[in-house]
Amino acid sequence: MRLFFVFFFFLVTGCTTTSSVMNSWVGRNINDVVQSWGPPTNQFSGGGTTTYSWTNIWSNQYQINQCIQSFTVNSSGTITNFSYNNCPRLQRMF
Repeated sequence: MRLFFVFFFFLVTGCTTTSSVMNSWVGRNINDVVQSWGPPTNQFSGGGTTTYSWTNIWSNQYQINQCIQSFTVNSSGTITNFSYNNCPRLQRMF
C-alpha cells in the first residue's frame, strides 16, 4: 500500500529522479538538450569527445547547493554518457 502512495505522489507531482532525467537523453543529439535546457555553462573537448555541463543553484531548508549536470558526446554530437554532482534526488519532468 505504501508503494502505491509513493507512485501516486510521483505521478501527481510530475517528478522523477535526476538519474532518469539524465539517462533519457543518452543516444540523442546534444542539440536537443541545448534546445530544451538552454546553452551550457561550460564545454570541454579532448580525445574525440566533448563534455557539456550545466550548473544550477538549488536550495533546501538547510543550505544552498550547486548542481552540475554533464553530458559527454561523440564526434557526431550523440550523447554517450552523463554525470551529475550535488543535484536534488528528484527533478520535475515539466
